[in-house]
Amino acid sequence: MSTTLTDTSIDTRLGWRGFFVPSLADLLYLVIFVFTIILGSSLTSSDGDLGRHLLLGGIVLDTGSIPQVDVFSFTVTGTEIIPHWWLAQAAFAGVERWLGFDGIGLLTAVLAALPWFVMYRWLVTRGTPVAIAGGLGLLGSAATVIHLQSRPHMFTWVFVMICVLLLEDLRTGHRRQVWILIPLAVLWANTHAGFTIGVLIVGTYFVGSLLQSGLSKSNPTQQGVTQHLGMVLVGVTAGAMITPGGVATITNAFSYLGLDFLIDTTVEYQSPDFHNPLVWPFLGLLLVSVLLAHRWNATHVLLVVSWTASALYSSRNIPIYAIVVTPVLAASLASRAANTTMPNGRLKVRLQRYAKIERRVIGGFLALIITLSAGFLLLGTPGSAFELDRTVFPSDAMEEYGEHPPGERPFHMFNWGGYLEYCCHPEVLVFIDGQTDIYGEELSKEYLATVNGEPDWRRVFAKHGVDWVLIEPDVGLAQVLAESNEWTETYRDETAVVYVPASA
Repeated sequence: MSTTLTDTSIDTRLGWRGFFVPSLADLLYLVIFVFTIILGSSLTSSDGDLGRHLLLGGIVLDTGSIPQVDVFSFTVTGTEIIPHWWLAQAAFAGVERWLGFDGIGLLTAVLAALPWFVMYRWLVTRGTPVAIAGGLGLLGSAATVIHLQSRPHMFTWVFVMICVLLLEDLRTGHRRQVWILIPLAVLWANTHAGFTIGVLIVGTYFVGSLLQSGLSKSNPTQQGVTQHLGMVLVGVTAGAMITPGGVATITNAFSYLGLDFLIDTTVEYQSPDFHNPLVWPFLGLLLVSVLLAHRWNATHVLLVVSWTASALYSSRNIPIYAIVVTPVLAASLASRAANTTMPNGRLKVRLQRYAKIERRVIGGFLALIITLSAGFLLLGTPGSAFELDRTVFPSDAMEEYGEHPPGERPFHMFNWGGYLEYCCHPEVLVFIDGQTDIYGEELSKEYLATVNGEPDWRRVFAKHGVDWVLIEPDVGLAQVLAESNEWTETYRDETAVVYVPASA
């Protein structure tokens, strides 16, 4: 019997016992989980926003309230904050308080590996050959490494996986529990601004189903799926508004796309560089897509074309692309494999027998043991493998001043804003941090011109009341201040240099 994604003859006789039987899904989980753990502090230090998320999450845990007004900066104090991430922030802060930064690393590793564990199990139980499911799982997970960081967007990877698999089940007639996406949208919108991806994906399936209904007007089943998707689309859009920000949650998430200067100057929003080896798995998926394009239905065409364009426009969309296209490519490859005659008949029989075993088991127990063992090992080792890197953040400089920093209003590196909020709030306020939507393009331009040492730096300092400077030693502003009689250097190491007014 051929194996395709429409194969529903799944042997489930093992029941709950299948949880304890090792599966290739456990091996896939092990590879991704261990790789993520090995990355260590690069997970927590490759982006400056983690500190801000920990601070805001701690406020949620301590006060039971969700900050909706900026009180962390001295440049835009009082500006409204749309709390897209408050649940993720509370999760990160809770884990950090319970297990330290090692806990953050463990949580990141679980969020990185879990979608591909579930994806593999879903593909195999839908009849995808084991080799195809495992190969695409490895290739897809490798494509996500380019944006693998300890940030709230990791939750979106899990939500996207759930969204796509439920919609594929509806499209292929396996299940109709797609209504689960409505409460998921509520949870997603309170966890990360990427909830808009879910709305767009549901909308894509709806449009694809409309097109398919037009091609098969006499098919009442297809028309029923279209109606079902239309109601779900309305439901997830409404559900995404059940947040502290209400309707502004949606308008704010989409309005950021119109801030061209901020997008153009943010590295993760830039187009992928195919000279970078981290982009090569994405290139591999693109090549597979090109080879299989003629086997897609209307929905799959829309999905692949739209997310390919998104990933080519912005590298941060590559992980979402990988999750979305994996079921599409699996369906095409499984169809082609079913119609291909293998030269070794015995090998084909053995693979089919093994595939049957894989469909019977669930797996997961080994993955759980791996996670718990890694946790005990990390927590039992002195120090933290995931602490903020002192060569990236000005930890030594701030420890030098202890509880009495040179002032309340520093001009500092952009990627140090979150760190300063985490280590020193409220004694120190920030000039700018990674939540650029509340700072706006004008302040962002002022920051870039000033840090580069352009002539207008005095006006910017005076405008915002800057009373000390914390910057990297090799930026243009450091050279300007070193040559100025108005500022005095009071600290220097390989990471940071501190300047205070000469009259201080």
